[in-house]
Amino acid sequence: MNSPSILMIEDDVDVYNLVKSFAKELDITHVTSLADATKWLANNSPELILLDIELPDGNGVDFLMKNRKNFEDSRLGIIMLTSHGEIGTKLESFELGVLDYVQKPFVPMELIARIRANLKKINPRAKELIKKDIKVILQSNQVFVGPKETQRLIDLSPLEYKLLLLFMENEDRVYTRDQLMDLVWGDEFEVTDRNVDQHISKLRKKIDSQYYHIKTIHGTGYSWVKYERPPQ
Repeated sequence: MNSPSILMIEDDVDVYNLVKSFAKELDITHVTSLADATKWLANNSPELILLDIELPDGNGVDFLMKNRKNFEDSRLGIIMLTSHGEIGTKLESFELGVLDYVQKPFVPMELIARIRANLKKINPRAKELIKKDIKVILQSNQVFVGPKETQRLIDLSPLEYKLLLLFMENEDRVYTRDQLMDLVWGDEFEVTDRNVDQHISKLRKKIDSQYYHIKTIHGTGYSWVKYERPPQ
């Protein structure tokens, strides 16, 4: 499955580099001005725009207002990513149809989570996540593993499913146990390192892929990686 196309209109290159470092699998095109954004949009159709407000050649809200009809017709989603925290600016942005409003400074992983959540709302085509011999049907939360002709349905608990989806969407990214607790369990549950390890162990036994596995990064946590040599 191809990654959804995202346009980031942001004059601070460091902000782009930060976002990209936390979501290498996302297809993000970066421009630093509204003029460059207009040129790029003339020949491309992204599914989501990350839009700053204060830009060298204009105001992001004005840009949104000017292009609102085109964006609505193409079902293009907008997330404001700005240092402006005034309630009036937020309300105006939402009235113009933005999906989300993220204020700088932001927590990178929270922003990525918001991006993914909003992409699911605006991109009904994203029904499956496929990694070689693993297929996830997102709408029904079903997971199949094995060669295409003989794939079998795997019975996962809700937490195991959330863990698998997080890993598959972030190949090669290393997660500490604390990060997994925050992203998968959240604040509603009291979780220990042992709980995380137990769920990882159960998930490994169920997802016996010939191409991918959950690797233990000693002293740090876990990562979803390809086998250096696929098991025979």
